[in-house]
Amino acid sequence: MSTILLTGSKEKLQLLEKIAKEMGISSSVVSEDLAFGLLADKVKTGKTVSESTILKKLNSI
Repeated sequence: MSTILLTGSKEKLQLLEKIAKEMGISSSVVSEDLAFGLLADKVKTGKTVSESTILKKLNSI
């Protein structure tokens, strides 16, 4: 199974969901918070990182 993630206005996403259903493609609409939470659960390492390490990494981007 392949997945496409889209962001946009509620109206445009509803239109895309309707088109997907007409094409026989299953679709799910999830909030950004839920999607981020699911992603975070998948990449958990169980390691603790200091705030200064996080800030250094963010500043290097």
